[in-house]
Amino acid sequence: MNSKKYLCKLISIFIVFLMVQPLKAQGLTDERTGTQTWLKLGIGHSGAENFRGVTGIVSAHYFSAYGVIGLRYIVSDRAGVDPGVPQVNRITGMNEVSMNWGYSSNVSILSLSASAGLGSLWWHEQVAGDQERLVVISVPLEAQILIKTGRFLGIGAMLSTSLNKKTTITSGMLVLQIGNFK
Repeated sequence: MNSKKYLCKLISIFIVFLMVQPLKAQGLTDERTGTQTWLKLGIGHSGAENFRGVTGIVSAHYFSAYGVIGLRYIVSDRAGVDPGVPQVNRITGMNEVSMNWGYSSNVSILSLSASAGLGSLWWHEQVAGDQERLVVISVPLEAQILIKTGRFLGIGAMLSTSLNKKTTITSGMLVLQIGNFK
């Protein structure tokens, strides 16, 4: 698949979230427990050995007194062919699904968060003309800073790294977060 197809899928998912969010907005915060939930969409660039590509993220998080618990899906697609990478051994696309746990804090108009987790990372690698699918356990780490533009909207930047036994994938993304900021 090319990056335009991934972008269209991410935009479609985001539009569904936008339609559902106003329906749930009234029940997102429980004043007794101080819980919050939010959805995040981002797009950016990722890099790893034998790979440079366009990346998108869709994630959902739940914040309570115990920290941030989240589920995320990241998809990356090769953005053109790197001249220095041999055509017989290159990664053509990556996907990751993971659970994260971390910390989030609101400081004035800023929302800061960091998390780590455990997930599954899979990609297709072209080796000697054949496509091989590789699946590994990954440890995702992410940090983000958002500017809260309203009670339910934040815009910012996120840095994400996925550690695994095969390679390290690092992504920088611009993110849009919809949820309830206390």
